[in-house]
Amino acid sequence: MSRTNFGIGSSAKASSSLPSLVTRLILDINPFFPENIAARHNESSTLDNPRLRLSEKSISFEDLPSNVRDAFNGTFMQAVIELTGCIRAWNTPNVDQLHEIWTKAMPDNMHHHFSDLNTRRLIENLASNQVLESVLIRALLQRKEYVAKQINGDYWVRPYYFANISEQSSGQVQRTGTFQSYIVSKTLSEHFKAIQSIPHDRRTKDRPIGAIVLTILAIERAFRAYSTGRKVLPPGPESEFSQRNWDDRVVMRNGRPYKLKTTSQIHSLFGRNVNNVERVSPELWDKIIAAAETYLPSLRFTNEENRDDESSDDMMMTRVFTIVLRNVLHRVSHFLLQQFPHIP
Repeated sequence: MSRTNFGIGSSAKASSSLPSLVTRLILDINPFFPENIAARHNESSTLDNPRLRLSEKSISFEDLPSNVRDAFNGTFMQAVIELTGCIRAWNTPNVDQLHEIWTKAMPDNMHHHFSDLNTRRLIENLASNQVLESVLIRALLQRKEYVAKQINGDYWVRPYYFANISEQSSGQVQRTGTFQSYIVSKTLSEHFKAIQSIPHDRRTKDRPIGAIVLTILAIERAFRAYSTGRKVLPPGPESEFSQRNWDDRVVMRNGRPYKLKTTSQIHSLFGRNVNNVERVSPELWDKIIAAAETYLPSLRFTNEENRDDESSDDMMMTRVFTIVLRNVLHRVSHFLLQQFPHIP
């Protein structure tokens, strides 16, 4: 496959026959919203009694008015997730973007409150917060040889990007279904699952570049962890799938600084080539998104009997992610309660 652009199909000289997709993945997703953002406060400390001061540890999401809670769950959170998936991986929406989403999502009687809020505190509580987090899930890895083949070559043409890989009689390898393999589509579907309640006609026209970049980085991390056939992670914080470990950073090599472009090199797959042509065409984007959406709960059709017949040795252990906003709900809820104790 040329580095110029990603076509619907591409070919290259074959070195060996490679498996084209993963056949099984067991999902174990944590609930998207915690039932309680913090410990329940004393029953007498309610919004109806503004004289009672609520501490941060006593605040619960249930304390917000029902229309505000519904707006958060039904529109605001999903819209922020959608936006986060379209910007650079690891970045967070800025205060102006959150303001725009707030205005569109919140009840009419809350629209004007946003500009009255303490902007400095809002930036501290939201925009500067690391919004992206990865909730990683498990499956089983059979052999280290499989992983070695999937990460063969450089990041421009990883075998696991493709839905199908076949060797032609000429010795050329035909690759089709770019970024539509089982593992990429299954992982990326977690982003669309989080925004599933947003009608398609109300979604942003921007492509989910940030989400698919994080998808690829999470898969790369998984394959590295299981490169020996067993899960081996670095000790301490270095084992985390985090911006600190997986975004671009400078390291020392032989006494000299060296920049690792871990994230930006994956972003370049979805940028423009030297001729200013998009490497991933609009038509290919539509196919990538459609492939991921086939794994949404309402669209997913699986044959459980066939799956039960598979040997556990054929399952794959990896770590994949879903984009979540774990801290935003707590911070915004606390912020609203502090600023508006008289919310009806």
